[in-house]
Amino acid sequence: TNPVPVLLMGGGNAPLREGRLADVAPTLLGLMGLAQPVEMTGISLLRGARSNDQMSLKPSTSAIE
Repeated sequence: TNPVPVLLMGGGNAPLREGRLADVAPTLLGLMGLAQPVEMTGISLLRGARSNDQMSLKPSTSAIE
C-alpha cells in the first residue's frame, strides 16, 4: 500500500481517521453536503462526521492507504 497525503484547509478542526483511497470521494461529498451514492463503498475520513453536518476545517494532515 502507498500512503496518500491529505490536506484539508479551512477555519475549524476536523480530525481524520486512517482509511483508503475509496474513502476520499465520500469525504469530499460529505464536506459539500451531498449524499453518497449507494454504489460507493468508501466511508468519510472525518471522525464523527455525518452527511448533514456543516464543518469548518483547520489545516489537518493524514495519510490514507
